Formats: sequence, structure tokens, C-alpha cells
Amino acid sequence: MTEPPPKPKRCWFGLRTLFIVTTLIIVVAFAGCLYLAISTAKHAELALHATLLTFMVVEDHVKTHNGAWPRSWNELEKSPQRKWSQYEWPKDSKTIQQYVAVDFTADPKVLAHQSVDDFQAIKPIGSHFPYKDYGFLKSLLQTLREANGIKESDVEANDTPDK
Repeated sequence: MTEPPPKPKRCWFGLRTLFIVTTLIIVVAFAGCLYLAISTAKHAELALHATLLTFMVVEDHVKTHNGAWPRSWNELEKSPQRKWSQYEWPKDSKTIQQYVAVDFTADPKVLAHQSVDDFQAIKPIGSHFPYKDYGFLKSLLQTLREANGIKESDVEANDTPDK
């Protein structure tokens, strides 16, 4: 009598287990990427609205302080109340500070000569959506120019970047 051929040794896991593990890894990786995308977009949206409100609050400050640039968040918190999107000023000041950087050492006379593209004294922190094209920054720059006696035509001559 002949012995049956030996059965091949099976791996400790089968093809089905390999398929399930691979599928789970792919699902977890996809869920992680989706979470990252959503949280980044949420941060960008919050930063956008915080930045736009900061432009408005700083403009209020410049108007009520004879063209002076604010020197601190505490100084800005004395500005009139404002509401924009989900934020209320000054109630949400601490939250806004997490999303917006303000250069409190900036010279308003220098800022008044800057273009919208060159302006960096107020900017969002971290991921953000484009924020310079809503008109708030342009309005702030106009207020700075008026307060410092600078004509728009004087700035526009220097406003075109070299390309």
C-alpha cells in the first residue's frame, strides 16, 4: 500500500485572514486620511474667519486711535464689540489668538505703503484658506493710508510687483 502524499504545510494564517487584515489596514488608513483632511479644512475655516474679524477689529482700533497700530491683544480687546461668523469680539479673543498672528511691533506708516500682497502684519496661524481677497485687508490698508495722509495713487505706483 502506498502512503498518500504529505499534505502541504499551511501557513498559520490563510488567504482569507490575509485579505481581511489587508482590508482593515486600508480602511483604517483611509479613515485616518479622511479625518486629517476634515480637521485641516475645519482649522482653515476657523482661521479664515478669525483673521477676517481681526482685520475689522484692528481697523476699528486704527480709526479710534488716530492711525496708531495696536501694541497688544489686551489693547485690542478694548476695541468695540464685533461679530463675524461664529466669533464675537472681544469675548472670543483667546480663541482668535490661537488662529491669528499679529505683529504688534509693526509701524503703521510702513504698513500704509504696503500692497495687499505684501502685507504680513496680520496673518493666520497654520493651515488656512485664502484671506486677502475679501476686501477687509484692503479696507484696513485704506484706513491706514488715510490716517497717515498717504494718497492711494502714491501707493499704487509702488504696488505692482516685479515679475
